[in-house]
Amino acid sequence: ALKAKKSFFFFEDIIVCLGNDIQSDRQNYSTVTTLFQNNISDKTINKQIEPSCGSYVLQDAVGNSYLFKDPSKVRISSGEQKSFHQATAKPNKGRFLTAWIDHGRRPFGESYSYTVLPQASDKEVTAYLKSNRIKVLQQNKRAHIVADKKTGITAFSLFEPGDVDHHLIKWVSKPCLIQLQQDSDMNTFDLAIVNPDLQWDKETPESIHVEIKGTWEVPTQKTIRNVFCKDNTTHLIIATDYSRPLIIKQLKKKK
Repeated sequence: ALKAKKSFFFFEDIIVCLGNDIQSDRQNYSTVTTLFQNNISDKTINKQIEPSCGSYVLQDAVGNSYLFKDPSKVRISSGEQKSFHQATAKPNKGRFLTAWIDHGRRPFGESYSYTVLPQASDKEVTAYLKSNRIKVLQQNKRAHIVADKKTGITAFSLFEPGDVDHHLIKWVSKPCLIQLQQDSDMNTFDLAIVNPDLQWDKETPESIHVEIKGTWEVPTQKTIRNVFCKDNTTHLIIATDYSRPLIIKQLKKKK
């Protein structure tokens, strides 16, 4: 069996990729996370991971940059691969550049973290590395939480119900995805909530109960089933729309 908890966060032209709790009982082969595979026919390619601004940069054959704090488990290979044509099943072959993260045989509790800058120039990569723009606030088997300083967005992949380690989001009743964007005065924020469970077997989608630290005025929306404040906590109960996000604009701090 293979198990893992993985998240991808998109902030403008930046992709943050996190993985945790990777485990497999396969003894004969390594468990890997594929980074990319590019056709490199008639191309000269650089197979090196280059140090830059305290990080390490690997570029694929189409100009995407992969950034790592720790590249020790990154593997790179190039050469001819043989396979079968997907439409005709005839023997096929080609030259490819492939990169992956090697978690080893029978991994347990393995993790990874890397960032992708699509089609970024060397100058743009260096500027990003110097900006300290992205901060991973939490990365474990319970939650992945990432904040983007430029947009002011904090994004949550909450894998389990329960307490959340954040200055605004306090607790959730079930696994969910959340994004919030707080104004600079810290008195107003926008909120988006998604239940990733498609719930195709249910006639009515389930509710999610979210506790927010502090007392906030919540705009009236038909998908909000209940709002109340207790013990300096705002309780928000929403009717999720299957896998579509519920967006709540301008929650305001009560005076």
